[in-house]
Amino acid sequence: MSENAKLAEDLISSLELALPPIAVSFTDVAPANIRPYDGVVPAGCVFWQQAATRTFVTSAKDHALCSIGVHTHHLAQPAPSHQAELTEALKAMSDLDYVRAEEVAAIPVIEREVKHVVYGPLAECQLELDVVLIFAHARQGLVLSEAIARVDKGIPAALGRPACAVVPQAFNHGNAALSLGCCGARAYLDALTDGVAM
Repeated sequence: MSENAKLAEDLISSLELALPPIAVSFTDVAPANIRPYDGVVPAGCVFWQQAATRTFVTSAKDHALCSIGVHTHHLAQPAPSHQAELTEALKAMSDLDYVRAEEVAAIPVIEREVKHVVYGPLAECQLELDVVLIFAHARQGLVLSEAIARVDKGIPAALGRPACAVVPQAFNHGNAALSLGCCGARAYLDALTDGVAM
């Protein structure tokens, strides 16, 4: 059994997870042995739920319907219209007073350009692991937060919108982070019920 498979097994059994831990890996080249994502999703967070059952590789084109996700993941070569779409999405959120202009700069973004993102069950991951996503309810979150406090020597950051910002927050700082989700992720992910966070 691989180290990642053992870790996944331990997390699932000790936390009684309903959804297996999800591995996220950033690569400059799409791995030849991993199938590219086939289809269109309304938001990049949808990949997280689908990755519970299979491994696939994505690029900017696969995230194209989610300008916020393209932004937080610093995806390379987005569509030429990406910046206009991002500006429009942020303006709409600002007009609704959901995100204020001064808050945009504080949204975590991967510090380096990302060409491909590989998603899949942690147990199957054979690449260098960049982030692990766990969908946890309050009791599981309590156990995780206590463990994280010991390992990271501090309290994990808790983020709200956008949910996808949890990936760059954890990746950039090398510490655990908690996402309380956002209205988009909660609309698109069945696994992200009212009692679940990541």
